[in-house]
Amino acid sequence: MLDLADPVPKDGEVLVRVRAAGVCGSDMHGFLGRSKKRVPPLVLGHEFSGEVVAQGDAVAVYPIISCGTCEYCASEREHLCPARQVYGLDFHGGLAEYATVPRRCLFPIPASMSFVEGSLVEPLANAVHVVKRCPDVRGRTCLVYGAGPIGMLCAFVARQHGARLIIMVDRNSQRLARLKELAADITIDSSQQNPVSSLLAHTGGRGVDFAIDAVGNV
Repeated sequence: MLDLADPVPKDGEVLVRVRAAGVCGSDMHGFLGRSKKRVPPLVLGHEFSGEVVAQGDAVAVYPIISCGTCEYCASEREHLCPARQVYGLDFHGGLAEYATVPRRCLFPIPASMSFVEGSLVEPLANAVHVVKRCPDVRGRTCLVYGAGPIGMLCAFVARQHGARLIIMVDRNSQRLARLKELAADITIDSSQQNPVSSLLAHTGGRGVDFAIDAVGNV
């Protein structure tokens, strides 16, 4: 346990009482000592929601703080901003009681949404971004390689955008079984089957129209 002084908002910032925070795989890398930048005493966490202390408004937090003036920021591509900084990477994150957040990084969440659901806005936004970069997915067949949280969300978003057939590949049988109930039409356990030959068998040798890599290992 690390005791820190409560952060003090700067101009344009508000103090947010964190009510829920997710644990990303990158946070786990930091916790296990596998990250060069996520090292103690840095507070981790970039998937979080809470309430603005001054007004009590429920909000989800956009975790990238960009300059707001470069060509990337001007074209709504803040994630490419050369000066961008990220909670839980470049400064203390959301796995804390309080965080200071620029007003422009706050997104109101409705009363019908829990704070836990609000903390999922950031990973869901990643999935929406991925699917939007694919061609028109309506009526198309989709392969999602990796059934972790981002892969699951990509499958949900692809389904919401009208994908006709969703195939999930992973080596975690429990995740695949759950996804078969929720979003996937076909699951392939790569620890038991050759994923390429299985995919071709399921699609009559045609393959799929688009694929999403939600594993990220290199």
